Amino acid sequence: MYDAKRRIGRVARALGHDDIAEQLEHEAVQLKERYNRDFWMNENNTYAVGLDANKEQIKSVTSNPGHGLWSGIVENAKAQRLARRLCAPDMLSGWGVRTLSAMNPGYDPIGYHTGSIWPHDNSIIAHGLMLYGFSDESNRVINELALAGAFFDYRYPELFCGYARDDVPVPVEYPVACRPQAWATGAPLLMMRSYAGMTADVPNKTLSIVRPSLPAWLERAEVIGMRVGSARVDLLFVQSGGTTGVQVMRKDGDLDVIVRY
Repeated sequence: MYDAKRRIGRVARALGHDDIAEQLEHEAVQLKERYNRDFWMNENNTYAVGLDANKEQIKSVTSNPGHGLWSGIVENAKAQRLARRLCAPDMLSGWGVRTLSAMNPGYDPIGYHTGSIWPHDNSIIAHGLMLYGFSDESNRVINELALAGAFFDYRYPELFCGYARDDVPVPVEYPVACRPQAWATGAPLLMMRSYAGMTADVPNKTLSIVRPSLPAWLERAEVIGMRVGSARVDLLFVQSGGTTGVQVMRKDGDLDVIVRY
């Protein structure tokens, strides 16, 4: 809702509806204030999954707050603590981030939303971590998900079980997971965006690449024919010794590619 209000506000302003834009932007600011006030669990370094009928926090530690990083609703002062919490051993299994902490009494590694691992969920969390500048944590999440993907021939299922990699040599399949599944199929594309630090701004005809960071096991990655508005671009990312460089191999159309390290 927060991200939707901000984005639709930008659309409204671009179309000349400044009054609607100002209202949506005001509502987004208010929503962010309420969320950070009412949902933040200071003792757990994360946000509550919800409020009960008495407006008391439901104190389960889940993967959901990672989506808050992706949307931008997390206050900067809380972001680092949340990043560390998401990457703690009870959440980050070795195959990806669990939906529910392994320390929760209701944790079940084969539960649909109570301890399993969802590829699309992890890709969104990783991208949110990258957007807040936590590239190491983002890469940890993606690297674990990529390792799991190797056992699925990179044809990610809807979800898989949340057993720790220290306990099982391969990721355990969820018995009735859809495969292929649309949002799981989209996960690798967002994973690549996170590695590359890419953000497109079509109205302003720009492609920003900020602090690209390929993992140690990936020396080279090519993005061919990526469309940004009416323009197309080919990019080459090369990693050596922990440093990732990028080259624009081809560009067709009006597009500024801005790289910041």
